[in-house]
Amino acid sequence: MSAASDADFKAEANKRSAARPVADARTLVRLAAALWSVAILAILCTVVSAEGSARPSLESAALAAGKERFERNCGICHGLDASGGGAFAEILKVEPPDLTVLSKRNNGSFPFTEVYNAIDGRNAPLAHGRAGMPIWGDRYKQSIEGGDETLVRGRILELILYLEFLQSY
Repeated sequence: MSAASDADFKAEANKRSAARPVADARTLVRLAAALWSVAILAILCTVVSAEGSARPSLESAALAAGKERFERNCGICHGLDASGGGAFAEILKVEPPDLTVLSKRNNGSFPFTEVYNAIDGRNAPLAHGRAGMPIWGDRYKQSIEGGDETLVRGRILELILYLEFLQSY
């Protein structure tokens, strides 16, 4: 091979190798986009129930955590089925409400803010007296090392997700 043809060969090889990373990067971007599409589709398939409504499935980690938290903290008053007939319901001054009809009582819309505030309880006006329900915001804050407010909100949101799942419209 002559020096000129050797230089031409190396130049051609450099062109091909320089072009290859661009093609590989494009392929990786397409592959990543395809994987994201599949992941999103899988998530949507698990969220949509057999009736075709967009209700979360019980397999959801947050929903399962909310169910466990409800059974442990709320079921004693509100009942394990959230209908208001818990073991302590008879001895309470205020009858625990049926939490499965919150949306029905609110014209078909889940009253997120009201439920959040009722569970948290830390922003209730003191002039109106304390509600019969524990102030879970304070209890969760005390039970979390460091009192991380993000984790407190997370616990409350898990409960809300579970309560929204229980709604009968």
